Amino acid sequence: MADVLVLEDDPDHRLLVTTWLEKMGHTVIGCASAIDAFVMLAGRRVPDVAVLDVVMPGLNGFQFLTQLRQDDAYADMPVVFLTAADMPPHPERDWVPGARYVAKPLSRDMLATAISAALTSSAPDETPDPGQHPHPRPPAAARPLPDSPRRTTRPS
Repeated sequence: MADVLVLEDDPDHRLLVTTWLEKMGHTVIGCASAIDAFVMLAGRRVPDVAVLDVVMPGLNGFQFLTQLRQDDAYADMPVVFLTAADMPPHPERDWVPGARYVAKPLSRDMLATAISAALTSSAPDETPDPGQHPHPRPPAAARPLPDSPRRTTRPS
């Protein structure tokens, strides 16, 4: 199956996602922070897909991916973002063409579908299926401005 990078700061969510992916037959590299992920990826072959939590302390999932993709080897690596249902990605700032977005709480089936779609997608600018993203990207002219500031860290 696939080699999957899982970047999730919550240990319970990371264990759950890792367990599900391993039971699906994937090999998983689980990391608690962006720094851990950079260290774990050094000297390894590029994972087939990355599952990235959006909201994390330090670098968030989008910032991690931006830095990772400065290395051309990772430029086309498929990505699945895990988002909090109450924190959809901002359509201008947080949209990654071709990425899949799965809202938490997630199910094993939702994750399996997103991983499968990310691995088989050949169109880098493909819009995710509506079932994969709670708020599909609207056309440029219809994109609303944010109503409230975006939370960048989890509340204590």
